[in-house]
Amino acid sequence: MRRRRHLVAVIGLAVVSGAGACGEDSTGVGGAPFNRPTGASEVVVQVLVDGGFVPPEVALATVPATTVLGDGTVITLAPTLAIYPGPALAPLQAANVDAATVDGLVARAAKLGLLAGPLDFGHPPVADAPKTTVTIVAGGQAHRHVAAALGISDEATGGANRRALKDFLADLEQLPPGNRAWESNAIAVRVVGPYQADPQLPQSPVAWPLDRVPVEAGPGIPCLVVEGDDVRVLRSALARANARTPWLIGGVARSVAFVPVVPGSQPCPA
Repeated sequence: MRRRRHLVAVIGLAVVSGAGACGEDSTGVGGAPFNRPTGASEVVVQVLVDGGFVPPEVALATVPATTVLGDGTVITLAPTLAIYPGPALAPLQAANVDAATVDGLVARAAKLGLLAGPLDFGHPPVADAPKTTVTIVAGGQAHRHVAAALGISDEATGGANRRALKDFLADLEQLPPGNRAWESNAIAVRVVGPYQADPQLPQSPVAWPLDRVPVEAGPGIPCLVVEGDDVRVLRSALARANARTPWLIGGVARSVAFVPVVPGSQPCPA
């Protein structure tokens, strides 16, 4: 609780300082700073860490690390057992914060200069590191910042902006951890490719349970988004699978990636 009180105090100060610095933009609908979204499915802040040197099945199953919605719902990746293979579908968790905390995050972003743009985050000479994408929605705009290899050579390239982005991410880490499971009402599915068996780790196949079938990932090829009653059927099959399970599609074993669809995310990049 002490950490939470400290966070609220810091964010509260950010709200006051941000309101004084931003003139007419400091108040929005209902007195909320910067006229941020307030809906239960509307994104205020989202953080995605992706790319880098990872296997295709990992890249295709990447989920936003943190999503803060307008109603104060905070969605994050849930902790999992340190075992291999991991779960077929990344588990998510949720917590709730009050409106003042969400307002404070937006005000903090403004104070750090993250509601301006475009910002230069430099280009560290690291080819295989992931990129961090932070999206902040305020004042009717989505401020999207992409920093490659954040945490590497920060002072040598894009120093001030990279420090600001890391400070904002540190504030997000102080939000309360999830206290309940969060399940999406849609799951994106893509075939990674033919299944490559590991003789040291044999896996039992699972038959694809739906009439609609996913297709192999590729440029311009849309993924399959499972929705409605089909989600329940697919979740039942996923309960018998893990990240290395072969899926029998048309009698052929395939490697398949599953992504829970989070508000604001793009689970099916072309």
